[in-house]
Amino acid sequence: MEKKRILMIDDDKLPMEYYIRSLEKNNFEVKYFVRPDDAFAYLDKEKPHIDIIMLDIMLPPGEKYRGKQTNQGLRTGIFVLEDLRDYEDYSSTPVILLTNVRNPKTLAEFEESDLLSIAFKPNYPPQKVIELLKEMLSR
Repeated sequence: MEKKRILMIDDDKLPMEYYIRSLEKNNFEVKYFVRPDDAFAYLDKEKPHIDIIMLDIMLPPGEKYRGKQTNQGLRTGIFVLEDLRDYEDYSSTPVILLTNVRNPKTLAEFEESDLLSIAFKPNYPPQKVIELLKEMLSR
């Protein structure tokens, strides 16, 4: 079976290493970025095939989002998702928002669908994330 490719953007390095190891043991290939600037540079240069995206909401704004209302990074993922949807190759790529954000106002900016699931980190250890990934990829 061919490995499914995941683009992961999350600045929580230590916990993400745990997720990445589990994903790789379960036949997923993970391309991980801490900063959105680096992820977009990779997408622009490499134009890789990505099967699914895992994204945090709280991310450093970097250069790309310096002028946006990210609330010091607490809402950067909102802008990242909007920009990913503007990329023709990734406009219909499924996304899992793996986040600690529980602010209803922030979460109201996302609508769950076949292409978007919200998973709260404390409730989604790696094995549960893998189950969600498989479910989303089978849709």
